Amino acid sequence: MVRQGTRAYRSIATGLVLPVALAGCFMNAPVEPAAANNTPPPTGANSAPEISGNAPRVIKVGVAYSFTPQATDADGDPLTFSINNKPMWVTFDISNGNITGVPLLGHEGTYNDIEISVSDGLMSIMLPQFSISVEPNTTPNMPPEIDGTPATRVTVGDSYMFAPTGSDPDGDQLSYSIQNIPGWATFSPSTGKLSGTPQSGQEGTFSNIAISVSDSISTASTPPFSITVIAANPTETIVDNQDANTTQTGTWSTSGAANPYLGNSVYCDSGCTFTWQPNLPVSGTYEVYAYWTYKENRSSSVPYRTHHDGGTATVVVDQHDTTLGSQWNLLGIYNLTAGTNGTVTVSSENGQTSADAVRYVLINDGLSDTVPPTDPSGLSATTISGSQIDLAWAASTDDVYVSGYNVYQDGNYTTPVATVTAASYSVAGLTPSTLYTFEVTAFDPAGNESALSNTATAVTTATANSAPQISGTPSATVNVGQDYVFTPTANDPDGNNLLFSIQNMPRWAQFDSTTGTLSGTPQVGDAGTYTSISISVSDGNLSDTLPDFTITANQISMGSAILSWVPPTQNTDGSVLTDLAGFNIYYGTSPGSYPNQITINNPGITGYVVDNLTANTWYFVSTSFNSTGMESEFSNVTTKTIN
Repeated sequence: MVRQGTRAYRSIATGLVLPVALAGCFMNAPVEPAAANNTPPPTGANSAPEISGNAPRVIKVGVAYSFTPQATDADGDPLTFSINNKPMWVTFDISNGNITGVPLLGHEGTYNDIEISVSDGLMSIMLPQFSISVEPNTTPNMPPEIDGTPATRVTVGDSYMFAPTGSDPDGDQLSYSIQNIPGWATFSPSTGKLSGTPQSGQEGTFSNIAISVSDSISTASTPPFSITVIAANPTETIVDNQDANTTQTGTWSTSGAANPYLGNSVYCDSGCTFTWQPNLPVSGTYEVYAYWTYKENRSSSVPYRTHHDGGTATVVVDQHDTTLGSQWNLLGIYNLTAGTNGTVTVSSENGQTSADAVRYVLINDGLSDTVPPTDPSGLSATTISGSQIDLAWAASTDDVYVSGYNVYQDGNYTTPVATVTAASYSVAGLTPSTLYTFEVTAFDPAGNESALSNTATAVTTATANSAPQISGTPSATVNVGQDYVFTPTANDPDGNNLLFSIQNMPRWAQFDSTTGTLSGTPQVGDAGTYTSISISVSDGNLSDTLPDFTITANQISMGSAILSWVPPTQNTDGSVLTDLAGFNIYYGTSPGSYPNQITINNPGITGYVVDNLTANTWYFVSTSFNSTGMESEFSNVTTKTIN
């Protein structure tokens, strides 16, 4: 309902008296001091501080208690607080006078003569003495809950960690205990975390382990579980993110992603590196694997750099692919020297990155391999367009492992046009209406190269494929709680079907790969600037990309206003009001215009908190109404400014 200015009187026989003196008092407004002295002090004299507040007098067992007095000093002096006769179950903060605590069973009773004072270093003022009565809690206690799935095996020398999740419906303080803890492990009673690193000689199964959580009244426990310690495999070396032989730069945070390798994985949004350093038992040829966890905000372009005897190899993986998370993914096969060589480093340079574990598997304990792979066979060449030909062949085999394939074009065997690991490749950038010839070889980790495959030829079409085009200017800002939508404009001169992709998508957003639409609503906690966002379009062969852009999610100020009023007791004709039914509150950001309405169907209510107010000056009026729906005129106007 929108109300403008002064309302016209309703045609009713008997009207209602206006609510008397609507008053506005607001969140964080100063409380009237307990003792005030309005006589100004002599010039240069110290003014005593002031303290006020009404501490809660009654609390029940198991319920959190908190009280903070309000204190000011006319001279702006720093203030300190003190307390006398503090109950044993509370803690006291001398910086602000706050007392907090949770009384437990056995704390029932009345704690008298509690005194809280404030001092400016010269003068002190004390609140009136007060008492706190702790009463038995007649509300039935709700037992705590505990959840979590512990890992059931660990290798000698590897770290083990399990931290269950405990909660309590009543909000009670929780503590943890454990039964049958393994001798190689430690336990935290405050968090329930079980951790440790078993050593040689501690192999075996540790059974009937149970972790319990208690709220001091009731207890809940995990189902009994076992942990099997297995002997270390000399042909396999695993380095977890929690191991000591790791280094990192930037800020890595613990991830809540499911199914980490051991304990928890970590993640970083940008500007970080994480390095694993193995202690390899022998020199030889190793398969190197990486393990990471999937989350919807993970980058699809994460570089892993493996330092091997021949240099450094960079492999870019897609951590946004749900099928690759929580499993070992091969980075490559490399010759590594025994000891601490063979470090692997992951970087978050392209967006949110997970770091979990790296695994080294020995497949050849020497570097004397002289046998090349078998020759690739069945090479075929298929024309795709005026600029692209696709190649495919049957995979080779090797006594150790096939590391990859070299693709040669038009008899140039000095420099391959590509080196790939898969048994296929798309050759792009070709000239229309041109005959091309291709051959392929395979090579192993020792660098042994096979003979050439069969020869395959193909002719590109007369017209080259034209690249798609993308345009659009995305909005650079959005407020927390508001919707953000951007859809780029894209077209393809050849009329090909288009597919969109995105890099560095904000964690609060979603992306439609068929339309390129980026949308979402940032929530509290999502405020911040999201950089290097890019949207691309592809026709399957060629692509085009918008310039990188930034979105800033702004945290808008929100506030509250406390309104209070005196209910009417008479009708406008002077008769006694006997059927008051409730009140309406109208408010808006312009004087005389009140588009927002709150109806209170309870005549006994004399105050209301209006919250979620954005930064502005707000104007409030109220009316009362009776059981037949007749409504009074507006009350006086009161205002509240939210900064």
